[in-house]
Amino acid sequence: MTPEERRALDNQTCSSYGFRRGTDAFANCLLNLDLDRRAASRAQFEQMQFNTPLIIYDNRYRYYRHRRW
Repeated sequence: MTPEERRALDNQTCSSYGFRRGTDAFANCLLNLDLDRRAASRAQFEQMQFNTPLIIYDNRYRYYRHRRW
């Protein structure tokens, strides 16, 4: 998916939530979509890199590293 296609989809998503273009709420919606996408990408990368379990709940991503004492 190209950045332009992703932006168009994000615009459509925020509009479907009821936010109007040009408002602060719309900009915050776009920002939150991007931040969630980046967090999911980081969590997936760290899970693959460190083989840690990934726990998903309430649309938030959490991961736990095993500690060795």
